[in-house]
Order: sequence, then structure tokens, then C-alpha cells
Amino acid sequence: MDETFYQSLDYDPEVRAKELAIPVLVNQAAELMQIDNAESALAKYKEAQEFDAQLEQAYKRQGWVDALNQGENPFAEEVLRELLGR
Repeated sequence: MDETFYQSLDYDPEVRAKELAIPVLVNQAAELMQIDNAESALAKYKEAQEFDAQLEQAYKRQGWVDALNQGENPFAEEVLRELLGR
């Protein structure tokens, strides 16, 4: 067998499964929010967040980008204080 085959086996299947599940769970949460099912959407999002602690920060930042693209200011005084550590 060639080296490429063995390199493809050099990963933790559980970690890889979680990596693949995160975007699916987040998409499911977004779809649930579109039909006003906030409770189920939050459950899906929390499940994804359990797999990746950095997820919350990534989606918070994406929210800022989305707001700025819509001409809104996402940086309320409270957010700025948090960012600046004050």
C-alpha cells in the first residue's frame, strides 16, 4: 500500500465525526429558527457548541459582519466594554 493510504488513516475518527457534525447542527438550528422553533434551534446550537468551544466566538463575529453588511452597528456600548476588557 502506498503512503497516501496510510496518511488518510492518521486521524481520530471521533474528532473527525464532530468536525463534520458541527456545520450540520448549526444549519439545522438555522432551519428551525426559520419556522419559529427557537427551543429546538437552541438545543441544536448547544449540541454543536459542546463539540467546539470556539463556535460561539465564530458565530458572534459572523453576526457582527452580517450587521455591518446591513449598515447596522453591532458594537453596542456593552459589547465594546467586553471587547476592551473594561
